[in-house]
Amino acid sequence: MKKNIFLILLSILSFSALAQPPIYQVSICKPASTGYYFLSNTESLMILDNAGTLIYYKTGTLIYYKRGNNFSNFMIQPNGIMTYAEFNAFIFMDSTFSVFDSIKCKNVPLTNYHDLRILPNGHFLLMGTDSVMMNLSGNNFWQAKAVGDTANVKYVVVQEQDSARNVVFEWRAKDYYSFDDADTFAITSRDLIVDWTHPDAVEADADGNILLSNRNFNEITKINRTTGAIIWRFGGKQNQFRFINCPVPFYGQHDIRRIANGHITLFDNGNHNTPHGARALEFELDEKNKTAKLKWSYTFDSTMHSTRQGNVQRLANSNTLINYGNTAGNANSQISFLVVNPKGEIIFELEGLHSYRAFNYPVLPWQLHRPQITCIDSAGVTYLDAGTGYASYRWSNGDSTQIIPVTLDGSYSVFVPYGEGGFISSEKLVVHELLGCSGNLNPVKKKKQVQNKKQ
Repeated sequence: MKKNIFLILLSILSFSALAQPPIYQVSICKPASTGYYFLSNTESLMILDNAGTLIYYKTGTLIYYKRGNNFSNFMIQPNGIMTYAEFNAFIFMDSTFSVFDSIKCKNVPLTNYHDLRILPNGHFLLMGTDSVMMNLSGNNFWQAKAVGDTANVKYVVVQEQDSARNVVFEWRAKDYYSFDDADTFAITSRDLIVDWTHPDAVEADADGNILLSNRNFNEITKINRTTGAIIWRFGGKQNQFRFINCPVPFYGQHDIRRIANGHITLFDNGNHNTPHGARALEFELDEKNKTAKLKWSYTFDSTMHSTRQGNVQRLANSNTLINYGNTAGNANSQISFLVVNPKGEIIFELEGLHSYRAFNYPVLPWQLHRPQITCIDSAGVTYLDAGTGYASYRWSNGDSTQIIPVTLDGSYSVFVPYGEGGFISSEKLVVHELLGCSGNLNPVKKKKQVQNKKQ
């Protein structure tokens, strides 16, 4: 598939030699931590191994990097394609980490960066943002703001496109909601532009219909995928469900998902007039009798809420990844995400980054072509060779050439360019004065007496 001008521009503007890896720390890592972690902040896309070691990163493009609004939602879709949000679109990367396609909403001014789902039939489920002028002269809350009788109200558009990018389903919030459905806590704007629904997740439900999360409503809405009619509303002012085992409902939630056991999970940000700790929640919904039974929850700190972002992922081994989004201003604001087992024991914890979402994949559907370090003994000196064919090298000790001399014992690795604008690392290699070189995972045999090796 040929790249269009947009994708060519995206590639040209990507940082390369100037790109610096993100900084974070792993505070807990137990043997039960497995697979690979995908996450993104506004500046970088990242892949970590099961120990939390950075093995791939890609930094932002020049235009949006300066604006501080860049990457989001880095993940592997069910068909094996990597996607992330940038430039008012979702970008597609293949197994070589090369950008090859993108998708946007049609007939909508903005594509919402919060979510994209590639469905089993090859269709795309995504969201856009449109706006409508509303007369709010009869709304007491709005009138108390004394900013005028009308406002430009932003709302969500849910859109399904087929593999040829034809719109086969479209749903506009303005046709189904009332302005008063929004929580006044979330309507903070005092000008004439209002962030009304603020959608953050869309999900194809098991029965073929659609689940939509609107943060500013504190609500999950189920939408008939054929007629567009609302089937039910869960949470918020228009809640139709009776909560069981959950005395405090969710507020400002993110990431509604239907999981394998038929339950739903979501991330409760807990940021509200009724504050409570940010939580991972699992509900069993009885959609006929309208009950929502809380089956499992996890709270890291009952005093810590999340102002935005966040997600929950139930893993195949029954562990749960909980990403806390932006917890700035809280006592534990450094936390990024956790992985806990069914008993609530933390097996992995990462700090120092605020990521919109984080994901764990037990295996990758394609191979990572990581550079291989060769250890060389020559004239009594140990050298490490990262191999030819790379435009640049960034060693863990600060060196930047293909081959480096090693005079100190320690662990060494190297980043090299990979794909478009990204970098990938080798596995760590341990060098010891008495034992020589030994790879942590795959021991590398030393080459003997290599002469005339250029430095």
